[in-house]
Amino acid sequence: MAEVMDGATIGLSEFNILGKKTTKSGDLVYTLVPKEKPTVCPFCGSQHINIHRSADRKVRDLNVMNQRVGLIIKGKRYRCIDCGETFGMDYKDVPTGKMTLRLKERVQKEAFNHTFNEVAQMFDLSVPAVSDAFSELADKFDKEYIIKTPEVLGIDEVHLKKDYCGVFVDVLGQKVIQMTEKRSKPVVRAFLKTLDKDTVQCVTMDMWGPYRDAVNEIFPGIPVIVDHFHVIKELQKQFDSIRVDITKSLMDKKERASLRGNRYLMLHNAEDLTKTQNDRLNKLFKDFPELETPYMLKESFRMIYDSESRTEAEDTFEEWKEAVRSQEKEYPEFESVIATVENWRTEIFNYFDNKYTNAETESLNNTIREIDRSGRGYTFDVLRKKVLFRHNFPDSDHYSFDIDDDETEDFDF
Repeated sequence: MAEVMDGATIGLSEFNILGKKTTKSGDLVYTLVPKEKPTVCPFCGSQHINIHRSADRKVRDLNVMNQRVGLIIKGKRYRCIDCGETFGMDYKDVPTGKMTLRLKERVQKEAFNHTFNEVAQMFDLSVPAVSDAFSELADKFDKEYIIKTPEVLGIDEVHLKKDYCGVFVDVLGQKVIQMTEKRSKPVVRAFLKTLDKDTVQCVTMDMWGPYRDAVNEIFPGIPVIVDHFHVIKELQKQFDSIRVDITKSLMDKKERASLRGNRYLMLHNAEDLTKTQNDRLNKLFKDFPELETPYMLKESFRMIYDSESRTEAEDTFEEWKEAVRSQEKEYPEFESVIATVENWRTEIFNYFDNKYTNAETESLNNTIREIDRSGRGYTFDVLRKKVLFRHNFPDSDHYSFDIDDDETEDFDF
C-alpha cells in the first residue's frame, strides 16, 4: 500500500495525500482524502449519521513551477438517520466549486487587473468561472465601500455602449471614487448629496450645464473650475471649421489636398513646431494667406493661459475678443468661442485662482475606455467594480498582457 502523506506538505492541512502522479501531458495530480468526518448533522444536530455514497471532486489548484496541478478529493455524502437530509463536508481550503481557495484568490486578483478571457486562459478555467470568482470578491468590496469625500472633486463622463456614464474623481488622490450609469442632473445631484460639503474645496468639470447646475445647488459657494483643456478643445474645433471652409472654397483639387494634408500642422501649438514644420507653415501662409489671420488668432487666444493672474487673463481675453471683431472678415466660429467663454466666464477664470485641472480625470477616463474595450462586453456593473476596486491590488496599473494560445489545452486528470 502506498504511503499516506500529510496534506500539510502541500499547504492543504485538512487532507491526507493518498497518491501523486504526473499525467501524459505533464500535469501533476494529487489524490486526497479528508482527515476528518462529520460527527453531527448540520440540519438537526443529530449524531446519528451514516455514509450515503461516495462523492469525488476534481479541483484545480495553483500551478507549481509552471506545472499545472489538479486534485481528486475522495469525499463522501452523508445521510442523517433522524431527519433524512444528506450533506457533504465543508473544507476551508477547498470551498464549493472547482478550484482551491488559494487559486480562487489568485484568479480574483488577476481578474481585476486583466480581462476575464485572459485570466481564464492563464489558469485553464472557463470564463464564467472567472467571472463568478470576480463577482464574489467585487460584491464584497462594494458592500464595504465607503466613499471618502475629496478636497478637489472632478466630474466628467465617458461614452460607453452608446451612452454617457458619469465619472467622479478624487483629483488629488488620482482615482475614480464613483461611476454612475447615467450622467443626468438628478443622478449627479443624488451622488453629490452623499458627499461631505464641508470637505470639498472646489470642483473641476467640462462645459456641460447640468454638472454646473447640480454643483451650484448642492455645494453653493464652492468654486467650479472648467479645465483649460476643454476651452482650448473648443477653440481648436472652431478653428478647424474655418480651415475646412477655406479648403472647400478652393476650386483646385491639388490645393484642397494640400490643405487637408496640413491639418495637424495647423492645429499644432506654434511653440512646439520644429524648424522644418515652421518653414512649412510659413510656406502654407504664403500660398494661402487667408489662413494666416485665423491661425494667429487661434494662437493668441492660447496666450490667455500664460497669464499670471485672473485679472491679467480676463484682460487678455477682452483684447482677443476685440482683435477678432476688428478684422475685416467676420469669423462666426470665433464668435462661438467668445459666446462659450462668456457663458462659462466665472468657471473658466476660476482656474487662475488655484490652477486645478481636469487632466487626471481625462487620464482616468482613458483607463476606463481601455478596460471596457479590452473586456468586450462587460456589463456596467462589472466595469464599475473593476474601475473602483482595481487599486486594491498593488499591480493594478498593469492591465493587459499577451497569452500564448498553445498553452491552453484542456487540463488532463
